[in-house]
Amino acid sequence: RGEDTIHPLKVSLEDLYNGKTSKLQLSRNIFCKACDGLKHLDGRHILIRSKPGEVIVPGAVKGIRGEGMPIYRNPFEKGNLYIKFNVEFPENHFINEAQLKQFEAILPQRLDAMEIDLNDEHTEEVDLHDYDPSNDRSNGRSEAYDSDEEDGRRGPGDKCIRVKGMYQMGCHTLAIDASLHRQNRRRLLDRLKEKNLGTNGVIVLQGGETQNMYCTDVEPVFRQESYFHWTFGVKEPDSYGAIDVNTGKSYLFVPQLPESYAIWMGKLLTTKDFKEIYGVDECYFTPQICDVIAGLKPDLLLTLQGVNSDSQKITREAVFDGIGKFKVDNKLLYKEISECRVVKTDAELEVMRYTNRISSEGHKEVMRQIRPGMTEYQLESIFRHYTYYNGGARNMSYTCICGSGENGATLHYGHAGAPNDKTVSDGEMCLFDMGCEYYCYSSDITCSFPSNGKFTSDQKIIYESVLKASRAVMSAVKPGVSWRDMHLLAEQTQLQDLLQTRK
Repeated sequence: RGEDTIHPLKVSLEDLYNGKTSKLQLSRNIFCKACDGLKHLDGRHILIRSKPGEVIVPGAVKGIRGEGMPIYRNPFEKGNLYIKFNVEFPENHFINEAQLKQFEAILPQRLDAMEIDLNDEHTEEVDLHDYDPSNDRSNGRSEAYDSDEEDGRRGPGDKCIRVKGMYQMGCHTLAIDASLHRQNRRRLLDRLKEKNLGTNGVIVLQGGETQNMYCTDVEPVFRQESYFHWTFGVKEPDSYGAIDVNTGKSYLFVPQLPESYAIWMGKLLTTKDFKEIYGVDECYFTPQICDVIAGLKPDLLLTLQGVNSDSQKITREAVFDGIGKFKVDNKLLYKEISECRVVKTDAELEVMRYTNRISSEGHKEVMRQIRPGMTEYQLESIFRHYTYYNGGARNMSYTCICGSGENGATLHYGHAGAPNDKTVSDGEMCLFDMGCEYYCYSSDITCSFPSNGKFTSDQKIIYESVLKASRAVMSAVKPGVSWRDMHLLAEQTQLQDLLQTRK
């Protein structure tokens, strides 16, 4: 009780036993001991980085999300690691960049150029965030994935406040503003105008439709059609969206539901509600779509029709009563909007980083809990629970592939005929390909590891060969290189390493 562990790291054993704390507190002189790095209790080396240009003032307390103590009786959650820095530095941005370089030349060598190997599989980079004790919620539930933007959306009693125009699955998850989709719409219009395409036209997209499970009244959880979501961010089914190419004005058309539906669905939203939530210029009910678009007097309608290069399936083209009155071009839009979706904005990249971070932590949780004798689907359930509970990810990006032993050689194992139902044996390699989805942005991560945590000599040879190939590709990939060349580099690296091992 109160004894130091590895570093001056103090926590009451009584508090830990009673589940009263999930924090680790560390006091270090970062100026003098920057070369040490930080070795976590679980043996991982953590390389700490602060924001460029940020100066850490004396006595500052910083937090690393999700690196604290496991929460009592909840193996899926960890608290935060809080670090108090004893430093003496000047104020932020006290000199310009040229002077900074001169100043840097007289300082000790950078940390990442010294003892920490960034390519070491046991080394991770983590980000610092400002610590506010009044907003600390780690005692009792995870805040490993709190959004940096959530401040100001909490009310009395630490309750999470819903904000219109903002998507969030709870205050511990990433908050996404509707401006993400306004920017997407603006990028699409700019692209069309640069090519002088669709002048005096109106883009019309149709969202996903309500589906029933065969002939039953059961409705599977709805997931929005991707092109429609990219453009408008609408969660609900059976909607349409339109954009005036000349003015840039956006229009949303939502289904007009009978008042009795409130019994099953809760309060029914008005067109004003939808307008505020999704940040469009105007909103109407779907029966008005023909009249509203006709009032814009477009020369043509741009609808979406194209072949998905992965599935070879055709996109759903917008159809509504009265569309026959308009001239329609269903060829022009697909290429342009697809090219826009290929290049992600900063806002989109933030969502993708979040989704992949959630999935990464989910995979690590599976590795921590796996034991020989468990079934593959039990390990799948750990991943699903972790990503939903901690990250708000209700959907998976694809069917989870949890192949142990020879099942790992089947590309899309986990399908209905082989539903991850094998029992994992001691010493088997496990290949788990799983990724969660948040806000219709997906992650795709595959991990391979031995079920008992110890590689055999043969397993180690193959694993390290693939790891070297991965490192080689990550070092070589950059704008302008071809996917095929990266594929060949990976194959070449693995084969050369295996031949060298054989010798």
